[in-house]
Amino acid sequence: MINSADTLDDAREAVSETAEELALMGALRHLRSLEHRKELMEAVLQFYCEGRINAALTQFKDGLTTLGVLQMVTSHPQAFEKVFLYDPTPLKASDIVELFHARCRSLPASNRRRLEASTIAFWKDWLLEVEGGVAHPITLEHVLIFATGFRRIPAVGFPMQPELAFLHPDDGLARFPKANTCSLVLHLPVGQTYTEFKNNMELGLGCASQFGEA
Repeated sequence: MINSADTLDDAREAVSETAEELALMGALRHLRSLEHRKELMEAVLQFYCEGRINAALTQFKDGLTTLGVLQMVTSHPQAFEKVFLYDPTPLKASDIVELFHARCRSLPASNRRRLEASTIAFWKDWLLEVEGGVAHPITLEHVLIFATGFRRIPAVGFPMQPELAFLHPDDGLARFPKANTCSLVLHLPVGQTYTEFKNNMELGLGCASQFGEA
């Protein structure tokens, strides 16, 4: 190996053995000293990190230029950072609370509306418990996958507004949550105590064979 050679002769021999590959990379050098290896290795790294993707990168930039996006990206790089770079920030309960809006609810002052309001409060409290690890092994990521099919909230948002809907006992089976990941609607059971709601949410998500099905 060139980089691990102990003597200049060994390094030159390693270069000779890989001369064809190095030439294709544009990295072939005559080593004048062991210190000269650094220049050769930098050329190899440049080829792998830049040269191999240059054509694809150029095509990508041309595509962005077509609609004027490239100019916006280069002018405001921080605004586009989350679109192009992985964001390691973990999900928070507040992220999911803000993400899901309650669908058109029952008539004001009705018993159904009161139950729905209690369920929304239970939902927020339960998400805080999930965030705090109290509902282990259920995580906020599991909640998002169950409801949307996504592990993370897309940087550009969802194609439609995720919503909360409600499963009332008088509407049929309403013990466990269910989700429609195509329309991004999460159905929450109502008419339960907090302990029942918590247990049924965790049991529903924990037993789901795939997202959206308990």
